[in-house]
Amino acid sequence: MNDFILTPSESLDSISKPKLLRFAEVSSIGCTALLLAAGFEERSLGVLKALAKRDEKFAVFMVRYLPLVPENRAEEIVSFCNENRIDVIELEYDRRDPRNFGEILLEAVPKDARILVDVSTMSRLLIVQVVVALANSDFSRDFTIGYCEAESYSPSREKADAILDDVGKSPSSGMTFLSSGVLQVAIVPELSSATYGSQQTRLIVFPSFDSHHFIAVRSEILPSRFSFIEGIPPETTNLWRTATIRKINELEKFPVSDCFAVSTLDYRETLDLLLEIYHDHSLRERIIISPTGSKMQTVAVGVFKAYLDDVQIVYPVAKNFTSPESYSSGIGEKHLLNVNQFFKREC
Repeated sequence: MNDFILTPSESLDSISKPKLLRFAEVSSIGCTALLLAAGFEERSLGVLKALAKRDEKFAVFMVRYLPLVPENRAEEIVSFCNENRIDVIELEYDRRDPRNFGEILLEAVPKDARILVDVSTMSRLLIVQVVVALANSDFSRDFTIGYCEAESYSPSREKADAILDDVGKSPSSGMTFLSSGVLQVAIVPELSSATYGSQQTRLIVFPSFDSHHFIAVRSEILPSRFSFIEGIPPETTNLWRTATIRKINELEKFPVSDCFAVSTLDYRETLDLLLEIYHDHSLRERIIISPTGSKMQTVAVGVFKAYLDDVQIVYPVAKNFTSPESYSSGIGEKHLLNVNQFFKREC
């Protein structure tokens, strides 16, 4: 009988990928530690409030962003926890220097904790850092992903159309939707890969309303090839966003590039596509990913990177944010994803 050793990508491809479940459908979560970020969207407290209604004791590990943004809901989270007798441990995340946050997290959270990671208002880079750190820790960390949708997302179709009309013939310049400017293109050591000087590069991009993010990454990396992953919203009323984002980023200027469309909510579509791109191109090209898509698409990037050391993650850190009113509003459907199946360890 022949024994075949699977490559990391083949191992990941062979796993039956768990389904994203609605929060209400899970009878017992078994969480002892909730990791969340103090963003300025209402859904910063969505998973926390839902979990607090259950008869399960847990501690909160709250990520406080630096530099401080007054609108962030850190004090509201702390106040809610105090009122409900929930212990709060604060962890600082400096967007100007995001290196090695995974180490900070692993030192703070008990080794035997069952962690629920609420990605609802986390930075995309932070999501990847957290998933990779927990997946690759020396101890068998039990962790689940939590995600709270918003009731409505900005910009509205009317606002997006008005901005495009104002800009005119050059849609990639002069537009401000969710942020303005790029502070830096972050390349943190824990998400880096080996560099091969003569190897061609393929940049995997998740186009968004912040077209200047794509411009910054493209200018920094100077890739040989592109693979664009466009997002398909779960609600048909939001399908206009895909076409508008394509127009904003002027994707028609890259006719020889690969262009794909996958769900913004079902992470499995993104993970399967990343594996397909990797299998098709990694022997000839270095794979670089800029995870600027949806939160659940970014979870897929984190799982993917946890398996593949030769993949590079780069991220455009926003310089300034528009007002909180320019972001999502309301607390929508909540979901859970048990990712332990991806990271089983031998005893």
